[in-house]
Amino acid sequence: MNVPIMLRRLIQFYLCLIVVLGSFAAQSGNGSNQGCMFAQAYRDRGWEIPGRHGAKLGLRMNVRIDGKGTDMWLTRLVPPVQPVTLLLPFCSRSGDGTIDLSTRPVHVQEVWQFDVKEHVFAIGVRAAWVAPSKSGPTVDIGTASEILYSDDRGDGVFRIMKYSSYPFVPSIPEWLNTLSER
Repeated sequence: MNVPIMLRRLIQFYLCLIVVLGSFAAQSGNGSNQGCMFAQAYRDRGWEIPGRHGAKLGLRMNVRIDGKGTDMWLTRLVPPVQPVTLLLPFCSRSGDGTIDLSTRPVHVQEVWQFDVKEHVFAIGVRAAWVAPSKSGPTVDIGTASEILYSDDRGDGVFRIMKYSSYPFVPSIPEWLNTLSER
């Protein structure tokens, strides 16, 4: 193999490792951040969901979550290829238990949308952080994370954001119970 290619891959691997370990340390409370652990972040005006705008409909299937959901559907959206900006909460480095918001350029790899009777209640996003590249516009340097957005009121505003795991398994909001009875 060509040595510069191996060296470039090695550098990309170490950058990814630094980013992932840095994020993990910030989330897990590494001594100075013992007071900062959060399960989800709430934003009253809602979170902008990357990869959803301009996405094309893909696979659609009927699903059940926790034994519920005869009318529940999961749709895979095919996001546009260009990088977008993702707003993420992180534990502050100040160590005082506060949360900072930071933007990251990402390449959205997958978007999964959960709905009942065409009312979307959760959206899962899987994205890779990107960095400038000499051979092209950007290169993926690692998975940012899997993020799950939820509509807690049934008004189409996704106010709840939480780090998740793949495959996405959203909580079923209360407002869906009244929608299912109609």
